Amino acid sequence: MVSKLKKKFSTLPTWFQYYLIILSIFLGFVLFMFLPIFLATFCFCSGHWVWGLLTVFFVALPSITFITVWTNEHDGWW
Repeated sequence: MVSKLKKKFSTLPTWFQYYLIILSIFLGFVLFMFLPIFLATFCFCSGHWVWGLLTVFFVALPSITFITVWTNEHDGWW
């Protein structure tokens, strides 16, 4: 399965490969970092304190911690 995807990906133009890589990093960062923060903010602002706290402690903080540790260990995303 992975080899089929690699073959299809390698047939794409080089500029488009770079575009997809940058887009996936950006979307991954946005979804992994900012979506939990926005979700927690929405929960708190709409009066759902329990869901807001659960989101902060079990989604937002672990994802922020993971991103911080990853970038420190690997000198960036790559």
